[in-house]
Amino acid sequence: HSSTAIIRGGGQFFLLNITHIEELPLRTINRSLALAFIN
Repeated sequence: HSSTAIIRGGGQFFLLNITHIEELPLRTINRSLALAFIN
């Protein structure tokens, strides 16, 4: 299933599909932080 994570970073909110977190640059988002927000 797909899960989403809403992460605040750089003064912006990112709505992410968990399946794409691996593709994001670490400077944009901390992957471990994102995983903590997964429902």
